[in-house]
Amino acid sequence: MAAFFFSSPIDVDIKLEGEDARKQMELKTEKEKVVSCPVYYDGDSVSGTVSIHVRDGKKVVHEGIKVEFVGSIELFYDRGHHHEFLSLSQELAAPGEMRQAQTYEFNFKNVEKQYESYQGINVKLRYFVRVSISRRMAEVNKEKDIWVHSFRMPPDSNNSIKMEVGIEDCLHIEFEYNKSKYHLKDVIVGKIYFLLVRIKIKHMELSIIRRETTGSPPNQYNESETITKFEIMDGAPVRASIATFSPEQEEQSWSNTAMWPFGSSYPEVAFHELHEKYDYIIVGGGTAGCVLANRLSALPDKTVLLVERGPVADTWASRVPLLSSDFSGGTGNQRRLTEYQPELGRQLELVNGSALGGSSRINQMLYTRGVQREYDIWAESGCEGWAWKDVEPFFKKSERSLEEVDDPGCHGKDGEWRNRSGPLFFPSYHQVLASCKKIGLPFIDDINSTKNSPFGCAQLHFTRDENQYRNSTYHAFLPAKLVKQRRNLHILTDAVVEKVVVGQQNTGTFAEGVEIASRTSTKRRTVMSEHEIVLCGGAFGSPQLLMLSGIGPSEHLREHGIQVIKDLPAVGDNLQDHLGVSIAYRIPMDHSLVSVEKSPWLFLTHLFYWLIWGTGMFLAPVLQLAVFFSSSMLNSEGLPTETKPLDPDTLPDIELIPMAYYGFSSEFDRSRGVFSFMSMLLHPQSTGNLRLTSATPDAPLMIDPKYLSNADDFEPLRAGLKLALRIGEDMRGRGHPLENWEAEMPQGEDDESMDNFIRRRSRTTYHYSSTCRMGPHEDIPGGGAVVDEQLKVFGVRGLRVADASVLPWVLGVHLQAPVVMVAEKCADMILHPKRE
Repeated sequence: MAAFFFSSPIDVDIKLEGEDARKQMELKTEKEKVVSCPVYYDGDSVSGTVSIHVRDGKKVVHEGIKVEFVGSIELFYDRGHHHEFLSLSQELAAPGEMRQAQTYEFNFKNVEKQYESYQGINVKLRYFVRVSISRRMAEVNKEKDIWVHSFRMPPDSNNSIKMEVGIEDCLHIEFEYNKSKYHLKDVIVGKIYFLLVRIKIKHMELSIIRRETTGSPPNQYNESETITKFEIMDGAPVRASIATFSPEQEEQSWSNTAMWPFGSSYPEVAFHELHEKYDYIIVGGGTAGCVLANRLSALPDKTVLLVERGPVADTWASRVPLLSSDFSGGTGNQRRLTEYQPELGRQLELVNGSALGGSSRINQMLYTRGVQREYDIWAESGCEGWAWKDVEPFFKKSERSLEEVDDPGCHGKDGEWRNRSGPLFFPSYHQVLASCKKIGLPFIDDINSTKNSPFGCAQLHFTRDENQYRNSTYHAFLPAKLVKQRRNLHILTDAVVEKVVVGQQNTGTFAEGVEIASRTSTKRRTVMSEHEIVLCGGAFGSPQLLMLSGIGPSEHLREHGIQVIKDLPAVGDNLQDHLGVSIAYRIPMDHSLVSVEKSPWLFLTHLFYWLIWGTGMFLAPVLQLAVFFSSSMLNSEGLPTETKPLDPDTLPDIELIPMAYYGFSSEFDRSRGVFSFMSMLLHPQSTGNLRLTSATPDAPLMIDPKYLSNADDFEPLRAGLKLALRIGEDMRGRGHPLENWEAEMPQGEDDESMDNFIRRRSRTTYHYSSTCRMGPHEDIPGGGAVVDEQLKVFGVRGLRVADASVLPWVLGVHLQAPVVMVAEKCADMILHPKRE
């Protein structure tokens, strides 16, 4: 009772020798505070100093001072009884009095620590140093915990486990594990056999559960805790699928261990855990947003919030290169319809990624930078600092090329984002290479090298890592381990930013925060920004949010009752996209990817090849080769007349993509194999726009790309189709089994027949851009600009845009590599403003 009424006049500090150099283990106290404990091992000595300070020069009389090293088992439901299985003691001072600070040394040599530290649901096994100062009034105690790890040998070879579960005549599933005992560093290999399935399985998951038993009957307590869950599948079963995962001993936690192919827990922040203010807020966790979040959070004293409308959605299929290349509208996709397109006679469906990583999670994984002359033209048109010499370092910064190339100096080797080429699986691809060479199209061994001509046939590089997994910007820049380590980075998914909050000062208009709404509940809140807000919502999301926030064409905003903050007519204008049109041939089934769709056995065989050896059809997406050329360098028959243009400003305006699949739609006759050529328009002259249909954030957009509204776009597409026909004729002439599919080819090669076919078979290639385009000032000729060369929104301080929407015009390449470059450059301009 005396200790309750009288505070102690003594302060005690325990310092362990070398504790700062030891590995630290973070533990939660009973008051939910996190403390760090140094890690010790069996046989380590525990030594250090005890410093005792007397407050205000008082005299303290004591009856002795001692230090103990204790090992104790504590039961939370029986707090009055602790079992001390280890107790070592040393006297520090005999009875006496103290008037000033004293320091004492202690050393418990080579202590045997037979148990490992443990902190569970109902029990705690702890080791600690305790200093006791005996006094007549009240004893003074001070404790300092350590954490003990014990090394153990891996278990001896032991039997495998096989379990069965099922419902009679309805469901029969077998689970098999290769061992019954595992070391924490082991890789657990399991198999699941679906032997009989007559019911629809909607969901299956694997859980890691910790079971804790304390006491003995009849006073026995059992508690179970689910550490984490891993999704095995979210639809139809995959027969005999194989799963591996590797718990890592160093983490001492299952919740953030990478356990692919099961979808592991991800360190997201809950809605109620959001701070009131962050230094930087990034709106959109897509291809660009993940890069920015990584770079801005690298400064530990700066707080960063990343808000993504989609989920994490890290399922096993999202890592398989072939299976994850999917614009058909899965859980990680957002689908929209265009307005009616008069030149096409129909609407087109537009799809983009809607998950952490954005479209880099579902695209064809192609890594193409573009021709350096395109970037020089940007700079010449007023975008200072965006010439090739300015942007090349930012391509290299993020890149980690895994390829042996002739010009290694043009590639990055130390970045997070992996890319490499892959083997050409189908014989038709080799025939395309041979035919291109014969008709005068040279082979380009590295399409991203500035030393190579951009005209010819190239084997493409994919964003695939060393383990043959898709390497999206989510996986490359925001892996769970990194996010867990960066306490200054918060990631909020399944949430929509409905508005940028804009304030007014004497110095002008500025962005001060965002209004966020949860997509999984009715929760809403406003979060403020200390420095900057960066929009990374893509060519549709970024202009939509600007307009909802009162930044855009004033007349259009007033139509929807939105207060005009800044009249920027170019917001939502200048929409461009690469239009593609395909011809198709019939081919033997074993020459086409259709064979995998038709045969479940072949599907499982190649999935097995990929899982075990990293080979087979699943190794790469559909697109593996591409021919880049200029229509001005082809004759009227579609054959090359030259391989190097006379005019240095001539750029490729055609990309011809061979594929062992159908290039127009997923709906086609699968009774035979298919081989296609897609002619893609790289530099469209047609531009469209998008507008709001309502001031409500969830309302659909009015998107009008105005495909083929400029007649000049027909000529390159015609030339590309003719080139495809000439390559196909040469392949067939050398005995390759291509057969014309008349319904999927032009009726003739005259302009009218070609144009009719183009209108009927044109489709998007999902490369939307330029709706918040960059320029030196907002009223530049040709449609105006939204952001300056620093990517700052005109007229609104503290607000930038960094995604495909800022491109002055669509580049003649697949856009994910340029978008990552834009994000890298944006982060550099934010973190190093002196370079502006």
